[in-house]
Amino acid sequence: MDHTLTKSHTKYYVIAWVFGLLFYFLDYVIRSAPAVMIPELSSNFHVSSIGLVTIVGTYYYTYSICSLIAGMALDRFGAKYSLFAGAFILGLGCLLFLISSQFAGTAGRLLQGAGCAFAFPGCVYLASKGFSAKSLATAIGFTQCFGMLGGSAGQFI
Repeated sequence: MDHTLTKSHTKYYVIAWVFGLLFYFLDYVIRSAPAVMIPELSSNFHVSSIGLVTIVGTYYYTYSICSLIAGMALDRFGAKYSLFAGAFILGLGCLLFLISSQFAGTAGRLLQGAGCAFAFPGCVYLASKGFSAKSLATAIGFTQCFGMLGGSAGQFI
């Protein structure tokens, strides 16, 4: 009976990991997409190309800091609440980035970086719960591969 319960939980972790993969894919789409829209975004935000690079680059400030926060949140609260929080913050950041103001664009990119910081650690957390030690490295490699495909997709979306 206990073995069935464990197998059932494993299945749910793998399903959650697949949703985490989608989040990580979007992470990379959002990270890379502005690079191919520089003239359009410069016009939209009424800034020079250098000003736009400043706005877009703010993503990495919060991404780097919040990666540590994401790890602590996953350890303390688990993936359910942590990944939801990350996706919610990312969504808010995307909505703010739609507003044609330099302040809103910068705030949006800061929030996008903060939210995206939860994607990869969340996927690794879920993979570690759903896959055996024998296949964990493959699952993490697949996660990284899927994210990179999102980076490629960011050029076209």
